[in-house]
Amino acid sequence: MPTPQSKRTRFVGVGYIIALVLIGMGLMLAHHFFYAYLNEKPINSGSIGLPPFLKNQNNASFIGTAIAHGARIAFSMAIGVTFAQLFWDTLRKRAHTIEQIDALVRCGKSPFNPSALQAATASFAIFLTSFIATAMALVVIITPGSLTIASDVSSTRSCEVQTLPTAVDSNCSSIGITLGAASLNVLASNTYMSPLLLDRDTACGAGASTCSYNVSFHGPAFDCVDITNQTDFSQFLNSTEPPPPDGAPFVMWNVSSTEGVVLGLEILTQDLVKGAVQATNCTAYNATYQATVNSEEASTTVQVWNVSLHSALMSLDEMPFMSTLAISAMDNIMGLIYAGPNGFLAGADDDPIQTSPLFGTTATGNHTFTDDIIHFHTSYMQNVSISLLSGNVYYCLSNDTSTNLQNITTTCSSTFSIYIYDSSRLLITYGVALGVAAMLAVIGGWLVLKHGREEKLLFSQVVRLALNEELFRVAKALEKRTPLLLDRFVGDNPSWRFVPVPSLNADIDSEQYEYSSSEAEKFAAQGLIVSNSTIWNRSWRRFANAKGRSVILVLSTLIFMVLHHAYYHYLDGKPPSSRLRTQDSQWLRDQTVVSDVGLALAYAGQSLLIAAIAISLTQRFWRTLRSRALNIAELDALMSMQTSSLSTSTIRAARTSPGVLFLALLAASMTLITIFAPGAIKVSSNHGQSRQCTIMVPKNLSAVATTGDLASVKTIYEAPIMVAMSSGTYLPPMDPCELDGAAQCSYDLQFFGPGFQCSNVTASSNEPAFITPDPSTGTINLFGASIKPQDENLTMSIFVETWDSKNSVFQATSCEGVLQFYSVVVAHTNTTSSIDVVESRAINALHANTSQLSFFTDVYVFDIISALQGVVIARESSDSAVLDLVSATNAMGNMATFELDGNITWNRDMPSALEEFVQNAALGVLSGQVVAFNPDDPSLLENSTTTCTYSFPAYEYSPSVLFLTYGIAVFLTILSSLWGALAIRLNGVEESMDFSRFLRAILNAKLYYVQERLDSETKLKAENSVTGELIPFLS
Repeated sequence: MPTPQSKRTRFVGVGYIIALVLIGMGLMLAHHFFYAYLNEKPINSGSIGLPPFLKNQNNASFIGTAIAHGARIAFSMAIGVTFAQLFWDTLRKRAHTIEQIDALVRCGKSPFNPSALQAATASFAIFLTSFIATAMALVVIITPGSLTIASDVSSTRSCEVQTLPTAVDSNCSSIGITLGAASLNVLASNTYMSPLLLDRDTACGAGASTCSYNVSFHGPAFDCVDITNQTDFSQFLNSTEPPPPDGAPFVMWNVSSTEGVVLGLEILTQDLVKGAVQATNCTAYNATYQATVNSEEASTTVQVWNVSLHSALMSLDEMPFMSTLAISAMDNIMGLIYAGPNGFLAGADDDPIQTSPLFGTTATGNHTFTDDIIHFHTSYMQNVSISLLSGNVYYCLSNDTSTNLQNITTTCSSTFSIYIYDSSRLLITYGVALGVAAMLAVIGGWLVLKHGREEKLLFSQVVRLALNEELFRVAKALEKRTPLLLDRFVGDNPSWRFVPVPSLNADIDSEQYEYSSSEAEKFAAQGLIVSNSTIWNRSWRRFANAKGRSVILVLSTLIFMVLHHAYYHYLDGKPPSSRLRTQDSQWLRDQTVVSDVGLALAYAGQSLLIAAIAISLTQRFWRTLRSRALNIAELDALMSMQTSSLSTSTIRAARTSPGVLFLALLAASMTLITIFAPGAIKVSSNHGQSRQCTIMVPKNLSAVATTGDLASVKTIYEAPIMVAMSSGTYLPPMDPCELDGAAQCSYDLQFFGPGFQCSNVTASSNEPAFITPDPSTGTINLFGASIKPQDENLTMSIFVETWDSKNSVFQATSCEGVLQFYSVVVAHTNTTSSIDVVESRAINALHANTSQLSFFTDVYVFDIISALQGVVIARESSDSAVLDLVSATNAMGNMATFELDGNITWNRDMPSALEEFVQNAALGVLSGQVVAFNPDDPSLLENSTTTCTYSFPAYEYSPSVLFLTYGIAVFLTILSSLWGALAIRLNGVEESMDFSRFLRAILNAKLYYVQERLDSETKLKAENSVTGELIPFLS
């Protein structure tokens, strides 16, 4: 009958196996729930849902891989327990040679060793169990690939956005100045004012890359038809009333309102380059626009996908707002425009249309249109209507932009970069691992119950089974092919012990190898039993092999490191493929493949380094045993460190030999390679890739001559200057990029161009003279500019004054034309172009006689000064809340805000605002729309080769992370190998943890004759000789 103690022992062993399987299963669930928590969570900067730490892909990968390692270790340890039970059970069932037992012991460490085939032949079940334990590494390799990154994934949500309220259809006669400013802004910029989205993060989700939603709103629309074939152009082409301005004899543009109450335009045009005339009739309608608003981090665009025309808009005594808005927009494009040589363009009444981007000038100074006439008018009125969504147009609803629109509930579609979790991949991998581990755990548990205890591969176990009379008397004859059987002896003290099997080796039974009592005493005195068998004769040959193996293992690791680097280098800058493909190499860029391959390479390198450290660990074990006496329990603890640094014997091992424990922990820490090395690559949503490209850069603008009779020309560059003034931005730069799927292209650019250097002179100016109402008219100045007379220095300067009547703020600014250095970054996307000014500084003042200007920079600065002087903004009266303005012919861009209550609020830093205005005018040169008016050298730009950076979702590889990870691991392994080599030199022989080595150490007379007195506290010490036999120290 089993004793209560044996029952307790066996159930503890079974409980240990179950606990390991449950720990592995718990880590599996933790891994699953961690990835499930990350699933579909955005990782964009500013997004919510994840802490910043987990938005970093590398951190999420580290945690996932670490959990997978924990599960692998738990499953492998459970299988390792089963391996030990199978090992001893197999040795009980039939005899095995010492060489086979050695092979089975080595198989317990790794099935991939030179004696693996011999182990598989000796016991396929043991070999398969070892192979399965090693195959648990697939958990580490496969499961982290379950979490990938998806860029620009769309998600929808209910959201509150702003649109035009229906109340604007009512009458609104008091519209203030914002209506005219809005339509002028649209005309000058050739686009719309951006829609208002009060709380983008709430509507779209914090950190969204893009956000889009559909809106429906009312606004005026043009329906235009070409009536060229029905029109007589003789009067238009020979127009003399009003007479053409000097220097501009050719009529280009004549737009007037149609007769009757229906709002419309009659448009007559002449393209002087094409020599073509055209007549167009446009009728204004009340329309419903259906559009999609696309909001990005830096810009907002509107795409109109349907326009439904309703009733025609009419001019009535009490007009609805839409009619008033249409009239305001139409007023901007009506007028008579003449053109002449040298790029001269003049309106009969300084009409705003003449400064719009519609009018283009060739390098020879001739004139053309930059857009189709019908398209220009329909898109212009459409842009005016879209601008209503900005909230910056007053229609008798609110003087506050934030409450000038109506909130509606709609559906917002936002894009994010998010984690994607493939749960089936992770759970199937874990499920197979758990199933196999559980099945082997059942076998191991059954064997524990069968034999009454959990058996281990420990030193004490080998001593207990091998130190017996049968083996001792034939120890001299033992060789690698000697068969042994683990047999059970019955009697007063039944036990298991190794015995030689005579039937398999006849020589074992020969008396010539048995020790007599006198020989035993002799050997006990000498303390040495030496076999002439090859199993004992290894010494310096094995020392050389140990060094060679360590070198080979380290070099092999470096090869895997190079392969790892080469693979990641191949991926660097390439976009991830969306799915596996077998037709070409794109399957190598699938994120799961990248994860699997990277982890497999890292795991291979890790395993090789662990094997190299294990060689040193074995040598240090025997060096410790030769250096001082250790009790059997301490030897068991150190042997446990050989297979796992995570055991109950760790503390005892630390006290016994810190060096052995250190090497065991170092081997265990090599798992950090698979945790950190794959972090060298990640998917970036905005990866930059550089390549050579050809761009257009400004020439030396100070040396570019401008020819022609400029004395009769007021401002030849008025159009691009007024665009910069009205819109508060620059003409879009030329796009040389071929995006080919890239999200953005950018490049650096430096050039010298026109600029302003301004200073605040308010304190020394005559404020009362400017803001005092005119005695005769009662008007109050709000903006005025005057050109300063030139002195002997021939500088070009202007004096600007502004009055903010609402806030009672007067400013006076003095500006001087300078040569400015610009360092910019130009960026292009599929829809927009932008210029980021990195550096802007004045080089020197410009010196030129304004009556004899010859070079572009001088002409351009003087035209800017002249344009500013031509702007007159004044308030007619202070009696009404909504102000009426005189000569407010242009919006003022970044210099002023036309508020909904009718006031103008000037920029509080006018010197900076004026410098920015001139900067924007100078940046317009990059558009290619500003020319030199020189037939010999017409272009201001020239080709230049530079480096363009293309941004798109792609892999980003950090070699330093990979090389640092491998480098530290290899360096520590080399140090441990040198330490191991030193131990071999001191030991005088290369040691091993083979069964045969321990058999050799314990089968000596000194230990044999005290076997009855051996217990866990008995101290043993290996002799400092080649054989290293263990000698007992008994009190």
